[in-house]
Amino acid sequence: MFKHYKQVAILFILLQSMCANAQYENLLHKSFAEKRELLVDAYANKLKVLTADSAYVMQQIGLLRECGKKNDDASLVREADIARFHYLASISNIAGDPSFKEAMEKFAEKCKDEKDYISAGRLYRVLANCLWQRFSRYEETFELGFKLMNLQPLLTEEEYPEKKYDYNFMGSAYYFFNDYKTAIFYLQKSLNYSNYVPGENNACPTLNTMGLCYRNLKMPDSSDYCFRAILKRTSAYRFNEWYGIASGNLGQNAWQRKQYEIAIPLLKTDIDTAIRYGDLGLAAGSLTPLADIYLKQGKISQAEEIAMQAKIYIQQTGQYSRYEALYPLLSALYMSKGQQQLAMNYLDSSLLVKDSLARKFSALQLLRSQQKQEITDRKAAILNIEADKKSKTIQRNFLIIFLFIAMLAAVYIFNTLGRRHRQQQELKDLRLRQQDMELSAAREQLTEFTRRISDKNKLLEELEKQMMNLQNPDSSIISQLQLSTLLTDEQWDEFRRLFDKVHSGYLARLRQKLPDLTPAETRFMVLVKLQLSNKEMAAALGVSTQSIRVTAHRLRKKLGLSEEGSLDELVNSI
Repeated sequence: MFKHYKQVAILFILLQSMCANAQYENLLHKSFAEKRELLVDAYANKLKVLTADSAYVMQQIGLLRECGKKNDDASLVREADIARFHYLASISNIAGDPSFKEAMEKFAEKCKDEKDYISAGRLYRVLANCLWQRFSRYEETFELGFKLMNLQPLLTEEEYPEKKYDYNFMGSAYYFFNDYKTAIFYLQKSLNYSNYVPGENNACPTLNTMGLCYRNLKMPDSSDYCFRAILKRTSAYRFNEWYGIASGNLGQNAWQRKQYEIAIPLLKTDIDTAIRYGDLGLAAGSLTPLADIYLKQGKISQAEEIAMQAKIYIQQTGQYSRYEALYPLLSALYMSKGQQQLAMNYLDSSLLVKDSLARKFSALQLLRSQQKQEITDRKAAILNIEADKKSKTIQRNFLIIFLFIAMLAAVYIFNTLGRRHRQQQELKDLRLRQQDMELSAAREQLTEFTRRISDKNKLLEELEKQMMNLQNPDSSIISQLQLSTLLTDEQWDEFRRLFDKVHSGYLARLRQKLPDLTPAETRFMVLVKLQLSNKEMAAALGVSTQSIRVTAHRLRKKLGLSEEGSLDELVNSI
């Protein structure tokens, strides 16, 4: 049983989810122009942006996003983001947080970078309206308005039907600050994108504001033209609110020209229409000039009755700025009735209202000026931060480049030194090998030289023995053999060269330790170093064995050695 209920519950949730997603399927894969009216309905009736609680709105935005993702419609996914920003800007106080404004502008800039100029423009206008109406941040609003205007040349009216609203927004903002000429410039652009459709009032607010601009610029004919254009658009609907407003404004223009007979019916039409729609402030605006006309015509009682009715409407609506026109009228009215004190009171009140309105407007101008200065200071601070950041980035990059170059130089130097060291080491090794080879060759030659002396000495002894057994020995042969073993100067030089290679520095050390040695004694010491016998030394030096003994004896005596003292020890100690 429980399992069955669980299945039913899951099925119900799935069906509910499908139905929730289905309500946004009519927005799928459509251009903004195609889905604009559907979006208006979705925001008002499905998302209920201006009436529902945040939990419901966020849930619906989630469903909108899910529908876009499920059907691969990136524009609908983006619409969910726009809806979220629209809701927060319209309802939540978070819209006043600078970080929210920054986030919303950043998202708009992202849309612009991706060439989604429509989404960017819509975000700019929503944020601008919010800052103007809820937080009175006028200068920031103008900045957003300029960004919005920069997008207009990139969009056609066919793809973006709201161009007229963007231009109207800028025109109305300039009208608010009494910059009537600039206001007309933008309002006229708005009208250029407002095609005439009977019964449609989208151009009426623009025409009305433009007409008021021309009135303040003392251009009554142009002002009349704008108000008559409204009448033409709404002529089929004579009880239309804008028909009444245009009639009242035309009546006020006629009143200023003192064309009272033309003004009276127009003002009455506006009064009747305003009362019908419950706009008592608008009714008071036309009751005041109508009372003035009756006063000038001598209809005092009618003028007083209408003026008092206007005063009641102003008190009920709280539109106290309308006293600026009513109080001078009441002052004139009571002056004509001889009630001078009351007339003076209204005149004083008139001056107070006028002064209050002037101070209020001056305060607005000052506020905007202060906001402009704050924005300038903030931008300057941001520029300083960015400049400092850029400077630090340049310094960092320069340091990285310097370190990289230094590293390359170090690697190059290291490789160069390494290569040079290897070359030097290879050269050193080559020299050592050459020295080893030369030393080995010298040893071999010295050994061969010594062996040859020994062999010749043996051969000489053998020949001497044989010659002694002969009756007529040939002594010349033995003499030649002995000569062949003598060390000539040339042979001695070669022998010394080989000996010095094998026993490096020995001869120098010998001369240093025993500087008084004769050349013959030096040769004797060298042969002792080679461990030759007396016979071998005698053969090598070409002397008798006895001469060798005499030389040895003389050296011992010269060096202060005893007869038992070993020359070998002396020779090896050097």
